[in-house]
Amino acid sequence: MKIKKTFILFGMIFLIIFQMGCAAAQMNTKATEEKVLLSSLDQEQLLEILSKMGVDIPEELAGINIKELIAYIESEPDLLSVIDYVVADDFLEELRGAVKSYYGKK
Repeated sequence: MKIKKTFILFGMIFLIIFQMGCAAAQMNTKATEEKVLLSSLDQEQLLEILSKMGVDIPEELAGINIKELIAYIESEPDLLSVIDYVVADDFLEELRGAVKSYYGKK
């Protein structure tokens, strides 16, 4: 009889933890879905958002297509890139961090 009560107790604890995990996952999905896709914004809006996040485009990269870079990062947020130009490499990593932060990813 005592074993049956123990099984029931552990079963209930497992169900509660499972439901909490499902609820947390659903909340995280909703938060991500409510965000506007950065790559859908125009260049001016992107620059404003990035500026608020503390990301500035270096003078050497003034003509860069931010929208294209952000679309690339959105599609492959964890893909590492090796660029043989320190300024561009540092900027890309800073931009990647900002995009991930915008979507609530680490």
